Amino acid sequence: MELGEARSDSHYIEQGVDSLSDALKVVTQERDPAVWAWTKFDLADALVALSKRDGGIVRLKQAIDAYRDALTVSSKDVMPDLYAKAQDNLKIALDDLHQRGWNGS
Repeated sequence: MELGEARSDSHYIEQGVDSLSDALKVVTQERDPAVWAWTKFDLADALVALSKRDGGIVRLKQAIDAYRDALTVSSKDVMPDLYAKAQDNLKIALDDLHQRGWNGS
């Protein structure tokens, strides 16, 4: 994802999304909740990066779902770093979604 952003090339970010999605087929919430949650978080960040490039809301809504998923297994007590980052990024993504004209439907 960082390579894609550094080179302004969505192709690398898309590869990151694909790789993270593939990882989630192996790392399940039941098997390793912490790794699953961080992978969901990274996937959400990559989807946000893609949504900034295309200006649409589909990937942004997918990112919001992924942040929310990550928050289902994290808490201030159990995974404070992930919890804080996911809460912050979720708020930013929701604000961005509304700025793009999404009305909740």
